[in-house]
Amino acid sequence: MDGTLLDAKGKLHPDMKELIKVIRSKGFLFGVATGRPLFSAKAAIPDAEEIFDFLICNNGGEIYDFVGRQYHQQYPLTKDVMNEIIEDNLKLGANPILYINDQMVTAFEDVYNQRVRTFLDVVYEEDIYSVVPETLPKIIFSVTPELGKDVISFHKEKANARYNAFKSQNELVEFMDPRVNKEVGLEWFCQQHNIDLSEVMSFGDNDNDYELVRAAGVGVAMNNATDYVKSVADHVAKSNDEQGVYHFLMDYLSN
Repeated sequence: MDGTLLDAKGKLHPDMKELIKVIRSKGFLFGVATGRPLFSAKAAIPDAEEIFDFLICNNGGEIYDFVGRQYHQQYPLTKDVMNEIIEDNLKLGANPILYINDQMVTAFEDVYNQRVRTFLDVVYEEDIYSVVPETLPKIIFSVTPELGKDVISFHKEKANARYNAFKSQNELVEFMDPRVNKEVGLEWFCQQHNIDLSEVMSFGDNDNDYELVRAAGVGVAMNNATDYVKSVADHVAKSNDEQGVYHFLMDYLSN
């Protein structure tokens, strides 16, 4: 959602909002799959529950089904696993981020949390281990682009089967149970409503959209998407800055 639907100000573009209304009025379901937790997604789109039929949050770890009024959580990380991840990555210089009770809890101030605290409630906790809950869908680390590469390389070599590391943005590395991804979240929602994945159209730009784009009957990569995502896409749309989703859907519906 961060890139494919939101404008430069981080908000849903009015044209896109109107198009979603038209699409839903024709009987189609429309939802968003994001790496954000629910409260962060709603910070960008406060009326998300009215605009969308579902939200897949935390990269597939949580699904909010507004049609069936259901909530589903998949394979959360346990406290001992999170503590291990935090220990490894603090040594590398990465800054842990925990989403707890609608707050972003982080260990120290950095460029990333300076920026997002304009719209998120950011809390600094030097002893980050003291606030780790029993379970969370994921744990995130803010990094510089160069440090992000080091973090990914470290965990590829370590190859722990209990969690998977991936970049969701240039400055974020996320850790989740390896069974979780956006495709799994979409699949759960589709099963609830007797929808086959071949009937789905999906859009993506970052590596955490790879499974989502690959699984859909029509998978669309943005022009600014990573090569990894483009490698499994059926189509390439205009970039996020050019309202690529909006224009692709307008052309698709016109034809």
